[in-house]
Amino acid sequence: MDDKKTTHTKAIIWTKDHEKILIDWGDKAMCYRWLHAKSHNIFSRVNTYFTIPVIIMSTLTGTANFAQDRVPEDYRGYYSMGIGFVNILAGIITTIQQFLKISELNEAHRVSSISWDKFYRKIRVELAKPPDERQIVYDFLKACTEEFDRLMETSPTIEKSVIMLFNETFNNDTLDEDKKELFNQLKKPEICDALESVALALYQEDETEKKQTDFKKLVNDVVMNIGEASNDQARIMKMKLVDEFVKNFKEEMSRYPTKQEVLQNLIHESIQLEEDIVIEVLQTYLSNELSNNEENV
Repeated sequence: MDDKKTTHTKAIIWTKDHEKILIDWGDKAMCYRWLHAKSHNIFSRVNTYFTIPVIIMSTLTGTANFAQDRVPEDYRGYYSMGIGFVNILAGIITTIQQFLKISELNEAHRVSSISWDKFYRKIRVELAKPPDERQIVYDFLKACTEEFDRLMETSPTIEKSVIMLFNETFNNDTLDEDKKELFNQLKKPEICDALESVALALYQEDETEKKQTDFKKLVNDVVMNIGEASNDQARIMKMKLVDEFVKNFKEEMSRYPTKQEVLQNLIHESIQLEEDIVIEVLQTYLSNELSNNEENV
């Protein structure tokens, strides 16, 4: 009997860190789209410069072959040599065009520009939705990672002249300060001489979320231990809980909570919070603030 491997994916909600990753990819995709579009324009123009002369030469030599009988006998040798020279020149130009892979690069840059644009719009549309209407974050990040890697592997190399044009276009003295600021905020590809340390991508927990997590942990600790604690220990736990709530509330709302707000937010079936504890903690904070104000005066 074959062993069956089952994977359990933990339910993951959208966070600012997920959005930060996608913003980084979206910005770079927008830059790559511009770079490949400009490269396509350049190679398209070069391809035209190679193709049109060959078309003209081939047409002229083909027509000249039909008129060869009307050329005087004394000049036919030179006439044939001239036609042969033009044919050889057309062949040389065509061979150089094929060797430089101008047509292939022109098409590759065109396809890459379209692909990067689709990837950019995919991320932009997803981030524009409310978090609860978005795709599952794990699946979306995985799909975007694979798509980003594929595009990086298959996209042709960007010429140095195009990179210089990119920097000159979006970072010159003729632009106003707002556009310069937007360009500086943009996450640019590494090929644009924009090197950033990996340390900048290190996960950093949001300070507000950290406080909420720590407070929930404190509540759980009180709930788990208050049943076995003595009256004095239980009172200390409750005072610590109220103290932490008041401190967080003051930092977030720039004022102290009322007694009713504390009681409403700390309602729990395992914690019977007495009003005198709340009053005592609030009076302590208010007294300290009053003392500080008097000292400043």
